[in-house]
Amino acid sequence: MDSKNGDNRPRIAVTLGDVTGIGPEVLVRAWTGGALTEVARPLVVGRAEVVREWAVRLGGAGMRVEVIDDPEAAEGLSGVIPVLEVEAGREADGLEAGRIDRRAGRAAHDFLVCAAELALAGRVDAITTLPLHKEALHAAGVAEPGHTEILARLCGGVEHAMMLYVAPPTVRGPAGLGVVHATLHIALREVFAALTSDRVRAAIALADRGLRPFTEGRTPRIAAAGLNPH
Repeated sequence: MDSKNGDNRPRIAVTLGDVTGIGPEVLVRAWTGGALTEVARPLVVGRAEVVREWAVRLGGAGMRVEVIDDPEAAEGLSGVIPVLEVEAGREADGLEAGRIDRRAGRAAHDFLVCAAELALAGRVDAITTLPLHKEALHAAGVAEPGHTEILARLCGGVEHAMMLYVAPPTVRGPAGLGVVHATLHIALREVFAALTSDRVRAAIALADRGLRPFTEGRTPRIAAAGLNPH
């Protein structure tokens, strides 16, 4: 956060995701009305041409899309969508919505890499990711199936899991509720072989470490849910 000018709104990088999917539409709709800029200084990591196209499609011609050279230029102004252009994603400009395309998969990967590198360098406070498409990633030669695995690789291959978290008072208790997945991004038929004792223990250990910042030093209470493929 930038406290020098008294603006404590976090600077958040929003990845554009797969441009042939719902990401660009969701992004433009989310920006409409100014609610985002009331609480943060968001910026898009992606392609300005794609954002402009969807702004026009959704009747948001009055929404100004501006290309910025660095994340620090995102001022969080209402009615302005600042876009940090990722040149490696240029091939994604003009692609048809609703069709799986390796170029969109590669661009979505490159948008995420750029945003993650900004976060690791301390130039943004957080990242928000719009949807990827597993098949498009695979067609582009990306080995990982989703955000979680790509981010783990960029962070040096650390132990990782996806945790969904709900803060109090939405749920009872001072620590809120965290849900850590033991398996992720695999077909249901593969789950049974993947659920080993070691994998379950690792997920519990990660849940314990991930929740401790919310428990003020208390040992988290963790329940392991049984497999229920319905």
